[in-house]
Amino acid sequence: VRRQRQMCIRDRYEEPKGTAPVIEGVENGGNYYATQKITVRDADNDLASVTVNGKQEAGTEISLSADNQNNQKKEYTIIAEDRRGNSTSCKITINPCSDLQKRISHLSVDTVKVTDKALVQNTLKDAVTAVENAAEEEKTILAEVKTKCETLLAKIDEMTQPLSLIHISEPTRL
Repeated sequence: VRRQRQMCIRDRYEEPKGTAPVIEGVENGGNYYATQKITVRDADNDLASVTVNGKQEAGTEISLSADNQNNQKKEYTIIAEDRRGNSTSCKITINPCSDLQKRISHLSVDTVKVTDKALVQNTLKDAVTAVENAAEEEKTILAEVKTKCETLLAKIDEMTQPLSLIHISEPTRL
């Protein structure tokens, strides 16, 4: 019985050299509430392309936003590649600022409860964080959200303060 010798031919794979480009200004999987400014950097200075949702970008500084006119979130995939084969990708979601308004639209100083505190605090945090790169019309909405959150939190704090003990003194006798 003759045995046939089998040869395994492997494809050669080489690791890309250098460092991959870096996408700054957002985190992969991030969820944002206003325009985001993104910068792509490549330490090796051999950036070949930057694409957003498959479309080639002209530069390395990009502004991305939600569809604020239609109050629709937008999802983006950013890919940066260099000439050596290194690449970095990042997926983010940008929600319209109106989503923050909607979060607390059911609350007023007359209806807010202590149990709403975490919701209001998180909304305030998101509004304050979003202001950094926001467009002017977004800043207006975010300022309104911030003011309403601060008012609601003041009311919640007022509701959680212990009642002051009222000292009733005896009437003075003449």
